Amino acid sequence: MTFTPKLRHVLLAGGALAVLAACTDAEVASPGTTTPVTIDIGGGTGGGAFFDGVPDDDCPTGSVLGTFDDGTTSVEACIIGNGGSSTLVDDLTLTSEDVFAINGTVFVGSDTGLAGGGDPASLTIPAGTVLIGQAGRDALVVARGSQIDIQGSPSQPVIFTSAVDLTDGSGDSAAARASDGSANGTTSRSQWGGLVVNGFAPINDCSAGGNVGGAVDCVKNGEGGSGLFGGDQPGDDSGSITYARVQYAGFAFSGDDELNGIALQGVGDATDISFVQVHNNGDDGVEFFGGTVDASYVVVTGADDDSIDWTDGWTGSVQYAVVIMPEDAAGNRAIEGDNRSSNPTNTPVSDPLITNFTLLGSETGSVALPNGDGKSDDGVKLRAGVAGVYANGIVTGFEQGVDYDDNGQPAGPPAFFSIFSGGNGVQADGDAAPLLAVSATNVTNATSTLDQLFPGVLEDITPTDPTQFDTAVDSALYVGAFDPATETPGSNWTTGWTIPGTLPFEDAGCPSGTVESAEAVPAGRTELRICEIATNFTEDTTLTAGNLYSLSGTRFIGEDAGGDPAAPNSGAAQVTVTINPGVTIFGSAGRDSLNVSRGSEIRALGTAAAPIVFTSRQDVEGSVTATSRSQWGGLNLNGRAPINDCAAGGNVGGAVDCVKNGEGGSGLFGGATADDDSGVLNYVRVQYAGFAFSGDDELNGIAFQGTGSGTDVDFIHVHNNGDDGVEFFGGATNASHIVISGADDDSVDWTDGWTGNLQYVIVVHPPSGDLAGNRGMEGDNRSSNPLNTPVSDPIIANFTLIGTETGSVSLPSGDGKSDDGMKLRAGTAGDYVNGIVTGFEQGIDYDDNGQPAGFPAITSILVTGNGTNLDGDAASLLVQTDINTAGPLTLSAPGGGITTGLIPDAATLAGTPAIDPSTLDPFFEPAAYVGAIEDASDDWYVGWTLPNSF
Repeated sequence: MTFTPKLRHVLLAGGALAVLAACTDAEVASPGTTTPVTIDIGGGTGGGAFFDGVPDDDCPTGSVLGTFDDGTTSVEACIIGNGGSSTLVDDLTLTSEDVFAINGTVFVGSDTGLAGGGDPASLTIPAGTVLIGQAGRDALVVARGSQIDIQGSPSQPVIFTSAVDLTDGSGDSAAARASDGSANGTTSRSQWGGLVVNGFAPINDCSAGGNVGGAVDCVKNGEGGSGLFGGDQPGDDSGSITYARVQYAGFAFSGDDELNGIALQGVGDATDISFVQVHNNGDDGVEFFGGTVDASYVVVTGADDDSIDWTDGWTGSVQYAVVIMPEDAAGNRAIEGDNRSSNPTNTPVSDPLITNFTLLGSETGSVALPNGDGKSDDGVKLRAGVAGVYANGIVTGFEQGVDYDDNGQPAGPPAFFSIFSGGNGVQADGDAAPLLAVSATNVTNATSTLDQLFPGVLEDITPTDPTQFDTAVDSALYVGAFDPATETPGSNWTTGWTIPGTLPFEDAGCPSGTVESAEAVPAGRTELRICEIATNFTEDTTLTAGNLYSLSGTRFIGEDAGGDPAAPNSGAAQVTVTINPGVTIFGSAGRDSLNVSRGSEIRALGTAAAPIVFTSRQDVEGSVTATSRSQWGGLNLNGRAPINDCAAGGNVGGAVDCVKNGEGGSGLFGGATADDDSGVLNYVRVQYAGFAFSGDDELNGIAFQGTGSGTDVDFIHVHNNGDDGVEFFGGATNASHIVISGADDDSVDWTDGWTGNLQYVIVVHPPSGDLAGNRGMEGDNRSSNPLNTPVSDPIIANFTLIGTETGSVSLPSGDGKSDDGMKLRAGTAGDYVNGIVTGFEQGIDYDDNGQPAGFPAITSILVTGNGTNLDGDAASLLVQTDINTAGPLTLSAPGGGITTGLIPDAATLAGTPAIDPSTLDPFFEPAAYVGAIEDASDDWYVGWTLPNSF
C-alpha cells in the first residue's frame, strides 16, 4: 500500500480519518501530482476499509469513476456532476469506501415549488464519507422539496473539503509553506464552493416573487446560483445533517454574491442540524437565510467573515455553539444577526433563540483596537431590526463584545440573559449596554478568566433556563457551550469528530491511575496516545476521551470492602472510576479484565453518539474477523446484594456473610444489601471478550456478580463473546436496552438467585457458518442445589431471540447451531412476557425439578419457526397465557448496517396479544407489544451498537 506523503492532517486526523503511522511529515509540492491518494476511511473500533485512490468499479449510480483534475491536483474519485450545473433526479446513496468529487454546482433534485413541479430526490451520505471540490463553482445544493441525509458519527464524521486539502496542497507556494512553520493549508480558504440547503419555510425578502413576507410566493434566489428558497411551510423537512465537517469552502463570485460554508436557505424546523463544524471558510461559516430551522452543537473556526450569520427573518434556534476567530488577517464577527438590511421592518422578523455559546476572538487584551486591524471585530453584532433572545453566553477577545444597532424595530429589542462579556476592547456598545443592564444575570468585566473555553472564576455567573423561551431546547443550566459539571477540556461534545488543533484545548495527558505507553496508537485510530492500566485503581479516576486505554492483566477498581456497607473492611480503598463518552479500552489476552470490587463503582457514562467501547487489541488494530472471540477477558461488577451460593463464606443464602469467588479471579461478591450500587453502565459495548481458564472457570462479556438494584444498566451491547454475553450471578440488578450478538455460549444467563428485571432484549445468534452459539437465554437457580434460596425469580419483558436454524426441522444438539431459545432449569422461577422466540432447535425448554417457588410463567410469547416450539415439560407445566406457536412471523431488517430481521409487522403483533409489563413491576415501561421492538420507528438499538454485527 502506498501513500502520498503528508496527507492533510486536518482532514485525516479527527474522526476515523487519520494518517497511518508510516506516513512522514515531509513537504511535497502538489502541482503535477498524479499519484493516487491513500486514505484510511474506516477506523472506528473495528478497523476499516482503506481507499487506495481507485474507487470500486461500482461507483453508485449517479456518480462516475474518473479523474478529478484541475491541472495542479489529480484524484481518482466517484465524480458527481458534469462541471457546470447538473441535477440528481434519482435518489443516491454514497459509500464511505469511496471518495466523491463534486464537479460543478450539483443540485439534489429540482425545485418542486415551480409551476409544473420538479423532481424531488434524496442524497444519503453515510459516516466516514469524504466529498471534495476543487473550484468555487463546486457546490452541493439541496433543492426545495428534496432531502439530504448526512449520517456522520462521533468517530467517523462526514467530511466536505477541497481537492488540494485531500492531496496536501495548500494553494501556497512550497517555499511559503516551508517557511511559515505551520501545517499545510492552515490559512487556506475558498478552495471550493460549499453546502447549500433550500426549503419552503417563510422568509421576509420576496426578491424573486410575491410581496408579502412568509407567503407561499415569497421566494428568493440564493447566492452563487444556489437556487430558489422560501414559502409558507415552517415545518418543512430538508433532511438531516449530523456529525459533518465543511472545510476550506466559501467563494466570492462578486461582493454581494458569495457562497458560505453551510447556507440554510428557507429551511424548515423539521430539518435536523447537529454536530457540525465549518473550518476556514472564505465567507460566513453558517448562515441562516430566513426559515425556522434549529441547530445544535455548532463549531465554526477560522471563518473569513462572520461565523454564525442570519438574515431574511430567521426564527429558529442555536444551542451549544463554539466560535474561534482566526489569528490571521481574516475574521469579522462571531455572530451577526440581521433582519433585512435594506428594509429592517420586514416581517416575519428575525427572532431566534441563541443559547449556551462561547465566542473567542483574537484580541490579546482589553484595549480597543480600530476596525480594519485584521483582528476580531464584534462578538455579537445585532442590527437591522433583528429581535431574539440571547442566553448563557461567554464573549471574550473582541474589539466590541456586544454591538447593537437600535433603529426602532417593531418586534422590540433583543433580550439578554446570563451573558458574560469580558476581556473585550469594549464590553457593550452604547445601544447594547442598557439592554444588558435589564437583567442582573448579565455581567461585563474588563478581563476574562476563560480557561480552555471553560468558565473561570469571572465567568461563573448565574445561568438562565432557556426552556422558558423555547421548550424545544435543553434545560442547560450553565453559561457557555460546555457543562462544567460533566465535561472537561479533554472530553466534551466536540471530542473526536472536530479537527484536532482547531479548538484551544490543551492535552491533559494520561489520567492518574494510568501510565503513558511507549507503544504507538494503531493506524486508523484518532487517539493521541495509549494509556496503560497497569495497576489497580486505588483512588477516584476519570478516563478521558482522546486517549486509548490498554488493560494489562486483571485490574480492579478499588479493593474488596466486604459484604456489609455499614462495616466495610478496614483500610479497603473504595473508589469510583468514571469513563467519559467515546473512550475505548482494550485488552490483549484472556487475563486482561476490568473488575469492580465490592464497595467501589464504575461510572461508564457513554452516549448514543459516543458509546464507551471495551474491546480487544486485534480490534483496535483492525484485524478482527466475523468469528473473532476470546481475545481478552471481560468486564465484571461485584456487589453486596444477596446470592444463594455461599461458596466462600457462611451457609445461609442472602446473609451478609454468604459470599462467593467470581470466575476468572474476578473477586468476591455477595451480601445482604439488595439495593447495592456498583455504578452505571450507559451506552457501553463489550466486544470480542470472554475467556475459558478451565471448563468451569470462564469470563463472560459482562458479569453482574451480586450487584444490587442501585446499579444502573441501560443500553449495553455484547458482541462475539467467548462464553456468555451477560450473566447475572445472584443480586437484584435491573437492565434495559440490551443487545447480545454472536455469543459463543448463552447470550443472557443467570444463576445464584438473581431477582432483577430486564426490558428490551435483542439476542441474535451467530450466522450459520459460525459454529458458535448455544442458548438465547439460560435461567438457573443453582445447578448443584436447585432448592437454594433466594430463588432466581426475574421478570423479563419485551425480548426478541433470533436463532440460526433455517427451518422448523429439529436438528440434533451439538450440530453447531442454536440450541434452545429459552432454557429454564434448576429451580428458577420468574415471569417472561411479550417475547419472540424463533430459529432454535427448541423454542422453550423447561426442566421440572420441583422448585419451591412455583413454575415459571410465560405470557404473550410468540414462539414459532423452531424445530420444537415447546418441549414436553414446557408444554405441560409452565404457567402459560397467550402463547402463539403458529405465527405468522414476519420480521424485517432495519438497514443501516443491521441485516437481521427484527421489526415485526402488524400481523405479527396482532397474532399475539401483549400485556403491559408496568403492571408487574414499577421498573418497566408500559410497552404492551411482543418483542423488543415495537415498529420501524422504534430504533433504540440503532447507531450506538457495533456496525454490521447483527
